[in-house]
Amino acid sequence: MIDEASYQAGERLRTDIMLAGLLPGVTARWDGMPKSGGPVSPADATDRMIAARQRLRNAFDAVGADFSDLLMDLCGFLKGLELIERERQWPARSAKIVVRLALARLAEHYVIEAAARGPAASRGILAWKAVVIEGGRV
Repeated sequence: MIDEASYQAGERLRTDIMLAGLLPGVTARWDGMPKSGGPVSPADATDRMIAARQRLRNAFDAVGADFSDLLMDLCGFLKGLELIERERQWPARSAKIVVRLALARLAEHYVIEAAARGPAASRGILAWKAVVIEGGRV
């Protein structure tokens, strides 16, 4: 359904979402009771979490508000396409197209290209001619 670059971009976004600590905890904690009943203070955030949140902010700014909500549902909360279509009241099978566009824009932001570029892509070059400059003359 999607190309490798889009998949890698989605996985990179998911990693940043997890590192940022934005997903709710759904498992039991065996390390004792929480120290306070309230939310965790921003001062408790680690440098890794802060950096991940900055990367997320940059990525969401790059893809735009419409795609950022979709990508959060898809990559963060792992919602399926049918559920996304139902929640947003989209026509059937339209989420495929919108997800492709969102992931392509995310891959552009992360500078992940669908095809590798390098020596293998330059097979059409038969000779390399360098210009030698001697004393300011060509």
